[in-house]
Amino acid sequence: MDTTAILAAMSQRSSQLSSQMQTQLEAQRSQLSSDVSLQKQALETRISAAVSAQMSSQLEVQDAKIVQIQEKIEERQDKVEAKMGELEGRLRDLQLNRPAASTNAPKVKTPSSDGTIPFQVFKLQFEKTATANRWSMEDKSAAL
Repeated sequence: MDTTAILAAMSQRSSQLSSQMQTQLEAQRSQLSSDVSLQKQALETRISAAVSAQMSSQLEVQDAKIVQIQEKIEERQDKVEAKMGELEGRLRDLQLNRPAASTNAPKVKTPSSDGTIPFQVFKLQFEKTATANRWSMEDKSAAL
C-alpha cells in the first residue's frame, strides 16, 4: 500500500505542479503580452514624433523658400512699378510737347528748282518749307 499511496501522492503533487506551472505560464504570457503592447505603443509614439519632427523641419524649409520667393516678387513688383511710373511720365511729356495737329494750318508750298537759282538757296528754302510743314524724313524724301 505504501507504493500505491506514494504513487497517488506523486500523481496528486504532479497534478498540482502542472496546474501551478500552467498558472505561471498564463501569468507570464499575460505579462509578455502586456510588455509587447507597451513596447509597441512606445515605438509608435517615437515613430510618430520622428515623422512629426521631420515634417516640421521640411515645412520650415518650404516656408523659408516661400518667403524668399515673396521677397523676389515684391522686389520685381517695385521695379515694374518704378518703370511704369517712368513710362507714364515720358508719355505725359510726349503728350504735352507734341505739336498740335491743326487741319486749318496752311501748308507752305514746296519750292521748285529749275536750275537757275543756286543750290544753297534752294536747300535753305526747302528746309524752311519742311520745318513749317513739320515733315519727317520720309516726307522730305517724297517731296524731293
